[in-house]
Parts: sequence; C-alpha cells; structure tokens
Amino acid sequence: MSAISETLKELGVTKVRFYYHTSPLVNNIFTACLLVNDKDEVLGRGISICSARDVYRKREGKNKAMGRAIRAIVRQENSEPIKLRTDRYEGQKIRRIMKIKQKEIPQTMALLNASLVQIKENPAAITKRANKIGKIIFDVPLMYPLTVTSKFFKNKSEFKPKLHKFEEEYLKTINERKVKKDEEKTEEKK
Repeated sequence: MSAISETLKELGVTKVRFYYHTSPLVNNIFTACLLVNDKDEVLGRGISICSARDVYRKREGKNKAMGRAIRAIVRQENSEPIKLRTDRYEGQKIRRIMKIKQKEIPQTMALLNASLVQIKENPAAITKRANKIGKIIFDVPLMYPLTVTSKFFKNKSEFKPKLHKFEEEYLKTINERKVKKDEEKTEEKK
C-alpha cells in the first residue's frame, strides 16, 4: 500500500473521487478531488484551476487537487482563497484558433455560442470569419478559468465543504454504479 493510501486511511478517507469542469473555449477549467469517508461524507475538497495558457495535464491537476483536499483534512480548515486578481490579468487575452471543416462550422458554433457571449466575443462575426477562412478564431481572457471557478468555490482547499447539487448527484451516481457492479459480481459467483 502506498504512503498516500496509508495517510488517507489514517484520516478516515475510504474513497477518492475526481471530477472535471470543462469548457469548449479552454478545455479543462478545473479539476476537483473529493475525499469521502465510509459514511459517504465528504471530508475534504481540493480544486486545481487550469490557466488559459496551460496545456492541460490530467495527472498534474489530479495531484494538485488531491494535495489540497488532504491539506484541508489535516489542517481542518479552508485555505487558499480563489482570488480574482484583476490587477494581474486585466485585459490580457490568449488567442484560440480552431481549424474546422466548412460543414462543421454551424454545429461547432452552436456549442461555442453561450461561452463566447460570456467572454464578450461576437459569435456572428466569428462565424462569418470562419466561413471565409475555415478557422474559428477568438480571444479568451486569462481571467476566464478563475472567473468560472469562483462561481462555484471560495477556496481551493476546503474542509467538510457544503456540496453543490451537481456534486451530490455525481456521488450518488458513482455509488449506484458501484452497488450495481457489486450485485453483478455476486450474481456471476452463483
């Protein structure tokens, strides 16, 4: 058993659950880790925010999120507030270019529309340009991942957090799948 597994066991953690929040504009926005005990109570939550500049690395996001969730349990406190540092990123953007086949432009733009409006881009102008050059080009504010994440969480490391409805549903679905899988294994043994 690994050192991390032993540490989690000592802290009362029996399950580790990860989920991801994505956007068509920047792919992954954040990775979340929930550390759960045998009573299905979430003891700690850790969040790893992916910068608009970053190349998404799943393992790195999971490691950061888990480390923050463990820290919350060990310290028994919330820490690392999510700061919207407008002084640092204000007005800065990163250009995204998506090569696209002409016939896929309408359905891709339908997926992007709400997100583009959210970052104050003009979907109609982008569609017009895409039809001419076969590329969807838009600028994503560097603040975008932080802004989205801050709508869900106040801290990157939270002890006994109040779960959002979607987190409750996620954990319920995972538990139902496990029960079903266990039942199938039991049936196979008979």
